[in-house]
Amino acid sequence: MLPRPIAYDLTEIFTQSSGRDRYYGVARVVSEIGLDLFRCRDDVVFVLFSPGHQSFFELKPFHDPSQPSGIDLNVPFGVKPLKFRNIYPKGRNLLRDILSPLAGAIVRHRNRRTWKLEKISLREISLDGYDFVSAGRPKIVIDMVQAIRKNNWDTKIAVLLHDFFPFHEVDERFGQRFARSFLHDNIFLIERADLILTNSEFTARDLEHFVEAGTLPRPKRIAAIPLAHDCAPSTERPLLLVPEEPYFLCVGSMLGRKNLDVVLDAMVRLHEEGRTVPLLMLAGRRHGHVLKHLQDPRFRNILHRIEHIEHPNQTDLARLYRNALALIIPTRMEGWGLPAGEALAAGCPVVAADAGALRECCGDLALYFDPDDDMELARLMERLHDAPSFRADIVDRIAAAQGSLRSWTDVKNDILQAIRALDGRAPLQGDQPDR
Repeated sequence: MLPRPIAYDLTEIFTQSSGRDRYYGVARVVSEIGLDLFRCRDDVVFVLFSPGHQSFFELKPFHDPSQPSGIDLNVPFGVKPLKFRNIYPKGRNLLRDILSPLAGAIVRHRNRRTWKLEKISLREISLDGYDFVSAGRPKIVIDMVQAIRKNNWDTKIAVLLHDFFPFHEVDERFGQRFARSFLHDNIFLIERADLILTNSEFTARDLEHFVEAGTLPRPKRIAAIPLAHDCAPSTERPLLLVPEEPYFLCVGSMLGRKNLDVVLDAMVRLHEEGRTVPLLMLAGRRHGHVLKHLQDPRFRNILHRIEHIEHPNQTDLARLYRNALALIIPTRMEGWGLPAGEALAAGCPVVAADAGALRECCGDLALYFDPDDDMELARLMERLHDAPSFRADIVDRIAAAQGSLRSWTDVKNDILQAIRALDGRAPLQGDQPDR
């Protein structure tokens, strides 16, 4: 049986192309898998979906030493398309149903006009006969699945799902409306995908739980693809002065589900007990709700111990990991935990909430705490700060385990094996580079 070619979706990067968010979260996953596919495969076509044209276009990545990874995925930059939802959760809304077609046409026209003004010149491509693989967010991918089905292409669809946190509790930053839309998007994809990939065994079990509960339909096929422990080298020039004094690091932490709250409370507790309050480095976007939260009078005695580093480049992020006392990842729900994996790959101790997939990601290499217990976290921070031999033992254990950590090549190979099984071909025990 001749293998079906693979069309790998880079649309998530296109939608995040107007800022540094393309280096984080889902866009980071999409990018890293794409980079490894380009390095090692000749039978992969890279595509993006234009919501203005309702069509797929082919991208041509190329080797570029000036890029941090040595590869330019060649995704148009700074042309973030407008997103318009054209399918909705069940329930009629007369005004919405009347205005939606007109609003959708206006948004598509605007996106086509921007495409033309930016002089984007890409070849439109049919995905008939392809295995289509997307690791983008569900709300982005549903438009692509609709287009594939509308064209009646013989296309097998594989979608990577990252987590189901809105089904566990409604995050105050998103609310019930987001949870309903998220549920609807996941149901839509699961019903239409030939293969559902999950970013961890935990997420696969979580999916099964919601299937058994009747919240989600049962997928045709499921394959768990745990993500990577990888802090890839970068050619970017270092821009940051790393603090000389010991510090803890949080990457992409926010209030609510990401639970920066417990870290701040632990620091307040240390101050109130007369203990040393360590320096905390917050790397990522400067979120307005975090800055507002820190204006609370109870944080006035620790504010000088908090530094924000907005969007560090990959070189500086690796340096922050290597020099930190530990990464603190306090999230209440995580599908995998990319910062934890990056920290371990950089040899940095991890202090992780005992929640979500973090035990799967970190195994016995991390120190765990109850995400609701700031006292437990404070004691761990104090011990790492005040007992160098305790931290040194953890660093040695991480160094000894480096050979067992997962790379993005492992992730890519696991995806390809799942695709082979979907196509009815025997999975291989490894994937040898073709390029």
